[in-house]
Amino acid sequence: MAANEHDERRHRAERKTEEDLSKQVAQLVCDVHDGAFDPATTEEHKLLYATRRMVSLMGRVAIEQERSAKYLLWLTWVLVAMTAVLIVLTVFIVVHELGSNPSMERTSSGKLRLPTAAAHVER
Repeated sequence: MAANEHDERRHRAERKTEEDLSKQVAQLVCDVHDGAFDPATTEEHKLLYATRRMVSLMGRVAIEQERSAKYLLWLTWVLVAMTAVLIVLTVFIVVHELGSNPSMERTSSGKLRLPTAAAHVER
């Protein structure tokens, strides 16, 4: 018998949790105020009601924060991929430009030597 009561209580708690987590944050805050100012209940019940609503509110905020953190992580990886593509394209353009620009030369030490001003003057 006690197990059956526990199962029913657990089922009610799960159902109420689902209801609370599906509410907007503003609605949960409104529920806290509504329950805390109810003149028909005792102070003890008001405190218990407010505590339950605040726990629901904290759970809702934690779920939203987790969702935001996952989205931010995904966006970070997108930025890393875009940066990698830009680096590869920059290297490709630099290598391609070096091979197709005869005025750019390498010195014996491997450094690039810029063309002299006289090389650009048309005769």
